[in-house]
Amino acid sequence: RDLYPTYFPQHLTKLTQKILAVASDVDGTLLMKNAQLHPQNKIAILNTNIKFFPATGKCRAGARNSLDGIPITAGVFVNGLVVY
Repeated sequence: RDLYPTYFPQHLTKLTQKILAVASDVDGTLLMKNAQLHPQNKIAILNTNIKFFPATGKCRAGARNSLDGIPITAGVFVNGLVVY
């Protein structure tokens, strides 16, 4: 099993047509143990028409820095205290 599997498989086009947005935790979910975004996760997020937003304990700036160039147009930050 791949250590960091992607959850946006290319062959599920019928399923992804029904999904409008995906919210994801950041630390321990999208980021590796070294706090870097796994390249496969970045590719999967950027190469889909599904809106992505983080739901994290981090502040917005911290999430933006951790997500290595992924545009953040919405999100839940500081454990739900800030919704953007």
